[in-house]
Amino acid sequence: MKSNINVIQYECYIKATEKQLEGLKWKDKRIYHIVEIKNENLQKEIYSFVDDRCKRLAITTVVGDIYKFDLLVEFLNSKCLELKSITDRPIDDLKRSYKAFLYQKGLSLRVNRSRKDRQTEGKQDSANISYLNMLYSYATEQKSRSIPENEKDVWDMRKLDIVPRSNPIRGRYRLDFRDIQQKEFKEIAKKILYSHCGVKAMGSIKSELLAFRRFAHFVYEKYPQVRHLIEIDRNMIEEYLIYIKTDTGLSAVSYSTELSVLGNILDEIGRELEIGELCNLFLSSDCKSYDNSLPRAYSDDEIKRFNRELTKLRPQIGRCLIIHQMLGTRIEDTLTLRRDCMKEKEGHFYITIRQSKTRMYTRPISNQLAELINKAIEVSVERYPNADYIFLQDNGKLYTDSILKYHVNILIYENNIKDDNGEYFEFRTHRFRHTFGVKLTEMHLDDDSIARLLGHID
Repeated sequence: MKSNINVIQYECYIKATEKQLEGLKWKDKRIYHIVEIKNENLQKEIYSFVDDRCKRLAITTVVGDIYKFDLLVEFLNSKCLELKSITDRPIDDLKRSYKAFLYQKGLSLRVNRSRKDRQTEGKQDSANISYLNMLYSYATEQKSRSIPENEKDVWDMRKLDIVPRSNPIRGRYRLDFRDIQQKEFKEIAKKILYSHCGVKAMGSIKSELLAFRRFAHFVYEKYPQVRHLIEIDRNMIEEYLIYIKTDTGLSAVSYSTELSVLGNILDEIGRELEIGELCNLFLSSDCKSYDNSLPRAYSDDEIKRFNRELTKLRPQIGRCLIIHQMLGTRIEDTLTLRRDCMKEKEGHFYITIRQSKTRMYTRPISNQLAELINKAIEVSVERYPNADYIFLQDNGKLYTDSILKYHVNILIYENNIKDDNGEYFEFRTHRFRHTFGVKLTEMHLDDDSIARLLGHID
């Protein structure tokens, strides 16, 4: 039998500040009463789950979880005494039963969720139901620990034998094959994508799975009798072309890219399984993009209106956005600038940019930009002396583009920042790169100089 878990023995409590301790919602509740779980099998499973969360999460979350834990234990003691594991019952069945239990207690099943950065209101599962989901996911993962990662239906690419290249500001590490209903389709997709891990980035592999999964779903819905790849023919592809163009809402460029990715995967599968017909299913005209419009850029007035309000953001975020505009880099390259990125030579400043997509390159920068970067480095060193990067959150982790967009979109709505058409300013980090490129062309720089400043090879 497992003992109770007292939060005060964990590092999250020991290192908590006085402000954190004063702000605890349940000040008098700091113990998870594990021994009250009547089912000893579930007792061990839940002990491990709670122990893991206490080791990883902040004290406010850990103590706030105790109320959800007590409710869940009451439910399990009344409805789940026969289980050897929480995963013995399907999650949907378990959630229905738990919702009925919560409803009888007069507790909410759904809660409002306000998105200040999108000016939207929505509904989501209550915290109690989310807690059950987290326990179930944890138990499922623990049961599959002995299975090689590339044989599971859901991969954590960080745990593969060969870990693909990854972008440090994006959490794109999960591959989910569960939606692929055809067994042969799923197994060959796993084999092909695993072989790509040594040569492609995580984002590229996720795009490949998305393209193949969408096609597999179409085949399953339209041709449920098809279970083997050798049965796929050109007629199916032509129907899929209509489907992906009319029913998915993809833009012309995304449509073209996804079809090209799918064609390459089917070619590779055809060679792997020696099914020659799979290698000639797509025609070059199938993947043609008809979107010939120029990249969109911000006008001078839009940039001025936007930058005028940046002082209302956290200073380091404001600096990051100005530096991003002046460098013309991709957002992942701006957010991963290192403290040693800048050098001075003969009175001129140069910056080294490590592009996650392609290569590292060095280019000159103005004294004004160098001064701004130096200030950002000073702030970073003062707050996080042992870190390598410039732009870090309060917890010492890198900013992600989604967190950046969250803060900026709130700024836009709260300060009524509009574009030239009177609509809310559409914040797109890559559009600043387009704007930078447009300015270079307006200065009549030659193509080679523009390519070098943007970090392109040619």
